[in-house]
Amino acid sequence: MNDILGMYSDFTPKFVRRYANLKDSITEAVSTYAGDVRAQQFPAKENTFAMDAKLIAALRVEETGSRAAV
Repeated sequence: MNDILGMYSDFTPKFVRRYANLKDSITEAVSTYAGDVRAQQFPAKENTFAMDAKLIAALRVEETGSRAAV
């Protein structure tokens, strides 16, 4: 499957027909993602979820079996 999707560019066996070039697409996507993370552009506020402080405290109590300071 990796051969026909173009995941490797160094060698394509004679019996393989390449239907896509995903290696370049994946490399570009991962590079862009890493750059966004390094530049602190991702995750942004719209990419995260907030949790109510009372719920966090309740989960901590459940996890530890005792009240935890918030």
